[in-house]
Amino acid sequence: MPFLLPLMFQLGFGMTPFQSGMLTFASALGAIAMKFLASAMLQIGGFRTVLIATVLFGACFVAANGLFTSQTSPAIIIPVLIGAGFLRSLFFTSANALVFADVEDRDASQATAIAAASQQVSIALGVAVGGGILEATAMLTGEPVGLSAFSTAFFIVAVITILAVIPFMRLSADAGDSVSGHRLRDPDAGEQPPVR
Repeated sequence: MPFLLPLMFQLGFGMTPFQSGMLTFASALGAIAMKFLASAMLQIGGFRTVLIATVLFGACFVAANGLFTSQTSPAIIIPVLIGAGFLRSLFFTSANALVFADVEDRDASQATAIAAASQQVSIALGVAVGGGILEATAMLTGEPVGLSAFSTAFFIVAVITILAVIPFMRLSADAGDSVSGHRLRDPDAGEQPPVR
């Protein structure tokens, strides 16, 4: 997203780099707002639910970017970018916290290194995939990279994003509860146990 959006606003919409940057900055507002809600959301829903929801709704927001045109009002674009930034930040915060949920103290430094390296590799792969889609679209159509190429890229990236839900669906419902404070409803007790 940080690669495709500014390029689309510049190449597809004809914005200056400054205008593009000011518009894409809206996603940072969503990311900042999320920091105040992440703990409560994880405590209420647990890691599995939050991760699955952020992947599915995040994919919808990615696809929504592919529907933008140069006539789309900033009043529509900005809320979409804020929502996307919120979900993306919630996903990364949740995934990064889950890495350490069941890790012993002696293994924390190794888990930190592996998590950081994995995240950087995934970001680099995301940029490569986004750029590759733009290049392939231009080669197949014989036209320079324009708004239609970005729409195609956003739709394909949205489908790839949805695939990320598969490993999270395999998580147990109580995964990471020791970190999130989430407690499953006890069917025998008939009521929700108190949350710490």
